[in-house]
Amino acid sequence: MTISNDPVRVPSRTGSNSMAWLWLAVGFVLALMAAGVLALVDTQMIRSQVYESHAQPAGLTYENGLGRNYHVEIAEQHSMVLNRRLPDKIFIGHGPGVTYGHPVYLQSTGTEPFESRAVEWSQDGVRIEFTSGHELFVPASAFTGGR
Repeated sequence: MTISNDPVRVPSRTGSNSMAWLWLAVGFVLALMAAGVLALVDTQMIRSQVYESHAQPAGLTYENGLGRNYHVEIAEQHSMVLNRRLPDKIFIGHGPGVTYGHPVYLQSTGTEPFESRAVEWSQDGVRIEFTSGHELFVPASAFTGGR
């Protein structure tokens, strides 16, 4: 039996540590990219539910209105991916089921959507009073004319 005085060589672990850090960094970057894509998709995909609609009075016409009937529609909005509550959308445009017009976004301070107390149409524009005490005036020049 021979006994050697040579030191025992232990394999270096620095290579495996650096690989572990590399994979951790790659995983972190991929997770950040996935979170970014999720956030982008969530902000772009919006579900709106109209819960109030008010038509302009029959006797009121706007000089620049091209003979159109205008409506105020108030919609609650949620993101479709994460179902986040977004600001309510007040949309003023021509015809029911407004698809083109003037949007105004209101952030609710509670969980309940805005509810109108009164909607007053005039030649100058439309004024909406909410049960929360908020008041919104949109001048006629903002929603008349257009396409």
